[in-house]
Amino acid sequence: MIEFLIISFSALSVIYTAFLLLVLIGIKNTRKLTKTSPKNNFETVTVIVPFRNEELNIKNSFDSLIKQSYPGKYEIIFIDDNSDDNSVKILSESVKNSGADNVKIHRAEGEKAFQKKKAAVEFGLKNAVGEIIITTDADCTHTENWILKMVSQFDSNTGFVSGPVKFEDESSFFRKMQILEFVGLILTGAGLIGLKYPTICNGANIAYRKKTFFEVDGFSGNDNLSSGDDEFLMQKISKTKNYDVKFCFDEEAVVHTESQSSLSKFFNQRKRWASKSFFYQDKKLITLLLSLFIYFVSLPLQFILGIFVDILFLYSFSLFAGLKIVLEFFVLSMGNNLFKNKIDPVVFIISELVHPSYIMISSVLGLIGNFEWKGRQLKR
Repeated sequence: MIEFLIISFSALSVIYTAFLLLVLIGIKNTRKLTKTSPKNNFETVTVIVPFRNEELNIKNSFDSLIKQSYPGKYEIIFIDDNSDDNSVKILSESVKNSGADNVKIHRAEGEKAFQKKKAAVEFGLKNAVGEIIITTDADCTHTENWILKMVSQFDSNTGFVSGPVKFEDESSFFRKMQILEFVGLILTGAGLIGLKYPTICNGANIAYRKKTFFEVDGFSGNDNLSSGDDEFLMQKISKTKNYDVKFCFDEEAVVHTESQSSLSKFFNQRKRWASKSFFYQDKKLITLLLSLFIYFVSLPLQFILGIFVDILFLYSFSLFAGLKIVLEFFVLSMGNNLFKNKIDPVVFIISELVHPSYIMISSVLGLIGNFEWKGRQLKR
């Protein structure tokens, strides 16, 4: 029995090691493919910003969006999802004071409230004049070259561009851990895109052609889900029409937002993200995710078995956990120039220790499915 378990744990470690090595190759590919120089024919762009209860963030987001250096025509459509704070008032005053004539604010109240982000995005698309759509969130800020860098990745066969997102605020150890973990997620998504296997992205920084959205019938097929306006669309565009999906590996394309202030908010966010994975259509992807989950379960299991059953499990745990730490350090290091971050060794080691537990808890919570978003209880 012990021999069988050791072989099984070894096989799981081989799978995870191969996965990380492929991610590293994919990240290198995305860096090579990212266009650093913008093209000359600047297409019209519509930036869609759905929001709900963002009175603390929306002015900063607005200020960063109207200061874009993009030489072509662009508009910004803010779509209120029935906010019950001062978000709309603050935004309206900001638009008035700025004198910006390329900003629109749409609002639906009561029974006409959008309820889900996808409905708000679809509304924005139907009212957009842009040929290229970029979506972001109202709790984000952007560099002045953000639109320029995202648009520069498009050519005639590009259907979708994923951009980098970074958590800010290093005021606490907990927030520093979130920054490191989130960098890992974004880089993993970039690596998978570089392998031509687009899987994960973040809706705070994505772009696609409007015509492509309607060609693949938008969010249909998963419009009943509260989340997934990013990953499902990316996967659909990649498979349905065989368009290229790219990742913009450029520091000026990074969108900045804040991490979660408490453990409960953190797990509620991860619960919302994880809930999407149970609706992936790709059986190979589901098999991979299940294998990775079992791998993360195996690590603490080996440690426990090593203490109570046989010391051989402690040796296997040390070997496989050490390999995991080294490879994940290399992955995170690939983002140093992109995110301008230095890996704090203490934060990194502690993050590695809690990583398996975090994966297991997030996955189980995602299976439950219900979560809170902006004061509203939603089902996945």
